[in-house]
Amino acid sequence: FNIPSMSNDGTLSTEYIGGVFDACGRHNLIVSKQSTYDIGYSIHPKISVNRASLHPVTVSLIQDTFTQYNVPHNNNSQSDVYSLNIGIHGSDRIRKFFKEFGDGIHVLLPEMEIFNREILPRFDEGLHQTKQGLFDILYIAEVELDLFKRERKYDLSYFAEKWNTEVDTYDYNSDQ
Repeated sequence: FNIPSMSNDGTLSTEYIGGVFDACGRHNLIVSKQSTYDIGYSIHPKISVNRASLHPVTVSLIQDTFTQYNVPHNNNSQSDVYSLNIGIHGSDRIRKFFKEFGDGIHVLLPEMEIFNREILPRFDEGLHQTKQGLFDILYIAEVELDLFKRERKYDLSYFAEKWNTEVDTYDYNSDQ
């Protein structure tokens, strides 16, 4: 990424930020073993933008644009001025990002649409706090989106085996 041109108000265009997300953004679900819910596990939606070897001005401009558009985010880039590491956790914050910058997202548009239409509403309804709901969210993420590129401890096959008599696994077979 070269140093982008700025608008008169000192922000980057929403299309530019959408393009950054297309290039180095990622949809994710964080699953952990916790006693927060009766099911013993928690799951949280997250999107992130990670890129190394950027000009420090570009990193700063991107972070400033997030702030100027009031998109809540975690900035993990302070230790390396040449790296962009932004995390956005939670349904409302992710929706705010999509609302402000979604028009510039093209490559990841199908993922964004499924995340918005199929995954985030399940969190709004509290379904992530049930065994079937957590399984359904992971099913959509893994089967429809192919979201998980590397092996995870708490993946769909883990819960299909653990809860096979308690949830509808849709005949899921991890060898698919």
